[in-house]
Amino acid sequence: GIYWQGIQQNTSLRDLLALLARRRIPFNTLELMRWADEATVQTLLREAGFYFQKDTLHRWRFFHNSFRQFILNRTSQNLLGERDATRDRSYHRRVADLDSQLPVEDPQSWEILYHLACAEEWESVLQLATQEYFRRQFYALRPLADIKEDIAFALRAARAKHDGVAIFRYLLIEHELGEREQVLEQMNMPELILALHGTEAVLNFLMDGNTLRVSSDVGLKFCLHLIDVGELKAAKLIFEAAEPLDLLNGASPVKQVGALKSWMRCAHHFRSIEE
Repeated sequence: GIYWQGIQQNTSLRDLLALLARRRIPFNTLELMRWADEATVQTLLREAGFYFQKDTLHRWRFFHNSFRQFILNRTSQNLLGERDATRDRSYHRRVADLDSQLPVEDPQSWEILYHLACAEEWESVLQLATQEYFRRQFYALRPLADIKEDIAFALRAARAKHDGVAIFRYLLIEHELGEREQVLEQMNMPELILALHGTEAVLNFLMDGNTLRVSSDVGLKFCLHLIDVGELKAAKLIFEAAEPLDLLNGASPVKQVGALKSWMRCAHHFRSIEE
């Protein structure tokens, strides 16, 4: 209430929060200076920083989805307090424009298609969503689940434009990438991504918000690797998401012995004996 009234009066801060709330992935704080002027960024960090979870120094996301949804709702309303879909689409268009200024190898640039789809820029979606576009992301080790989500948006664009050929093409692309993934499953992908692209890339690969994309056992084993290479903050993030709480509190029978052993090897780094 009171806090939002203050934001409403600061148009540039409201717009920056509106753009950040429309992202589906964490944002890089180093990129904020491209999104707003220095005074607005300083105001965000000083007065609204507590609304964000700081996974690493530069990888931030909304601490609670409820606040993100609140921002989405309020910044989609017109002056009468009624929902105005054109406002929402306009913000998504602006995020797409900002992300389009990034190099194609930057993972943030992979979000362009999503924002174009949310802006209902269907023709632009179809132009962007080529076989080469999705292959390049796959070779850059973007999680297939994320690529498939964007293929679904491309299919939606094809249906909106009544393009049957494009629909068939996207179904073939999805099948092809699924076949290729079976080969990658034989490799230790988290360690490979960490070596090639660093900590933030591997967090994007393993985490979807607060949720782990892989099994607890896989997550905890990689947590040990992060500890070994000194990436303790990232290791703690993985540990907390992978903790087999149902096993520890007795809610489930102890069947995942591997996960429990891995947890025991990690736990003393992040939990006291009393915990």
